[in-house]
Amino acid sequence: MGFLVWINTQLKELVKWCKGIALFEVLDYLGKLAIVWGVVTFVLEADNRRKQSHYQAWGIINAAEGKRTSGGRLDALQDLAQDQVSLAHVNIQGANLPGIHLQAADLRGANLSEAILDNANLERSNLAGANLKKTRLQNANLKQAELLGADLSDAKLASADFTDAKLPSTQLMNAELVSTVFVQADLTEAQLKSAKLAGSNLTRAALKGANLQNANLSQSNLIHAQLMNADLSGADLSDADLSGADLKGADLRSANLRNAQLEGTIFCNTTMPDGTMNQQDCPQP
Repeated sequence: MGFLVWINTQLKELVKWCKGIALFEVLDYLGKLAIVWGVVTFVLEADNRRKQSHYQAWGIINAAEGKRTSGGRLDALQDLAQDQVSLAHVNIQGANLPGIHLQAADLRGANLSEAILDNANLERSNLAGANLKKTRLQNANLKQAELLGADLSDAKLASADFTDAKLPSTQLMNAELVSTVFVQADLTEAQLKSAKLAGSNLTRAALKGANLQNANLSQSNLIHAQLMNADLSGADLSDADLSGADLKGADLRSANLRNAQLEGTIFCNTTMPDGTMNQQDCPQP
């Protein structure tokens, strides 16, 4: 009962106040209140709108699964990545998505095999364990990308940029890597058997224990590369620059070193092309 009396009193006071001011002032006041309420409502509903947008984006992506054409999938993937929504295990096999922007995207375990991603921006993206078999990533930006254990066998990666990328134990057999940049990339124990690396830049790359058997590294830049215990048997290193490279324990049997630059190259327990052991830089007893 006391509450009703209080409400009645407040309403009487409001009526008195309204009588004491001009009508246009009342309308101006109410207009401002409406604007404030609209802003508050918009902010409160932002999360629901975002969820609805994400739901629609996933619907587009799932509906296009297995299809070559984009069908709005490119924009849907970009929108989700921009909102930092995880794309882990997404299936875009065979999709035609050239120029897609997925910087810093979470693509762990994703299936991108046979997709066309030329000129894509995947800088700082996480592709650990991803399936990229026969994927086209020519001229793609993969700087600082995480590709631990990813499968890029038979992929077309000409002129792609893997500067500072992490590719330990990555599968790159038979991959086309002509003129590709791997400056300071981590390729420890990567599988690069028969890879086409002619003209590539592997300056200061970590290739410890990597399998480069029968790889084409002609005219490549391997300055200060870490090639300890790497298998380079049968590799083509003609006209390559190995200045300052560390070849301790490396296997160069049947490798082609014609016109290769070997200034400052470190040899210790290194098997040379003719099968002899080079110990020239081993510590003296």
